Amino acid sequence: YIIGADPSGGVGRDASVAIVWDRATLKCAAIYSNNRVDPDFFGAETLRLLGLYYNEALLVVESNNHGGTVLSQLKGLYPNLFVRRDWIKYDGRVMPEYGFRTDTRSRPRIFDALARTLREEGWSNVPEQLLSEMRTIVLNADMKVEAQIGYFDDVVMAAGIARAVNYENPPGDDRPAS
Repeated sequence: YIIGADPSGGVGRDASVAIVWDRATLKCAAIYSNNRVDPDFFGAETLRLLGLYYNEALLVVESNNHGGTVLSQLKGLYPNLFVRRDWIKYDGRVMPEYGFRTDTRSRPRIFDALARTLREEGWSNVPEQLLSEMRTIVLNADMKVEAQIGYFDDVVMAAGIARAVNYENPPGDDRPAS
């Protein structure tokens, strides 16, 4: 299994979301969404236990904003945390970093992965909660893909992060660097 997680602040606006995919069948196994869960609890309790329940699933947490708090609760406590490789421009080193960093370079990978999912698997394998959010995704005036004003993209982002990592790191290549 692979779990994509999009943490939030737990203050009633955006939701903290975790979506579980079976890596063999690419079927959605579960979705967790809560806009009132604190980031530390989301990591230490919700994600850790969800990951353990799903056979130590590869856990891919968005590292932006509240993701740092979530990741700090999981490091050393969860055995299968996604580690990305960041290239350090000034000295050419590659550094391991926990979590998935969403930025202008990685954002297209998220939406490309979702497009691939729909193209290869069709709409029947996509949970309704994800489809509902996908219907609100637009290209804004700044050419950024995002949810329409007044809507959320938390499930979309969690799903896309998991799918992007799954396509780029096939099963068997998912243990963290030591």
